[in-house]
Parts: sequence; structure tokens; C-alpha cells
Amino acid sequence: MIVAIVLDPASAGLELLAERMPVWAVDAPHNRSVAEKMWHSRGAADAFQGITVFQPQHGTNAEANCLEILDQVDLHHGVHSSGQQIQSLHVVGALPSESLRSELSSLGLSKIEATQDGFAASVA
Repeated sequence: MIVAIVLDPASAGLELLAERMPVWAVDAPHNRSVAEKMWHSRGAADAFQGITVFQPQHGTNAEANCLEILDQVDLHHGVHSSGQQIQSLHVVGALPSESLRSELSSLGLSKIEATQDGFAASVA
């Protein structure tokens, strides 16, 4: 299972990303508009596809918002929902801080690679 967390409130590649994997995106006007378009054409998000929007609890602090949502992402896309562990998590709009690395490692995602717009964490 591959999942993405989008912390950028105006992610230009959100729709393309959601065509490849389930996405959790911060609830902001641009992201909600893309999500609503996809919900209308493809139905609601589930463990395997679509966009879920979430309210950022920490304003524009991308690291804190990512840490806050990780357990929900694992619950909705990990073993309990999909029957398989998340193998890769793509994070858009945050850097892999020590706190994020530690939390991701506890989910079995210990291989971290920088990307153009954030980072990817995967099973080593």
C-alpha cells in the first residue's frame, strides 16, 4: 500500500497524485475543490483510492500536522483497513524532521528519501 499526505494547502499535483494512490490533504480551498471534483466523479475515498481532507490542528506547522495525522492514515490505510502494511508514504510540504523519522520508524517506515516537494518514507 502506498499513501500520500499533502500538507501544502495549494498542491498543484494533488489530482495526479490521487490518481495513483490514496491521499490525505490539508483542508484548504484549493485542496477541497480538487477533492470535491474527485468525489463527484469517483465517489468517496476509501482505503485504496481517493482524497480525504483533514483539518490541520496546528495551523501552518506542516511537521506537527503530519505527526498529528499519521495514526489516522495508518488506521485507514494500514493493516486494519486494507489488510496490508503501508509500504510507502509520500509526504508533500514537509521535511523529515527527527520527530517525523521516529514516528515513521514506529510504523515500519525507516527508509527516508528526499523528493522535490517533501520526502518519501518506505519499508527498508
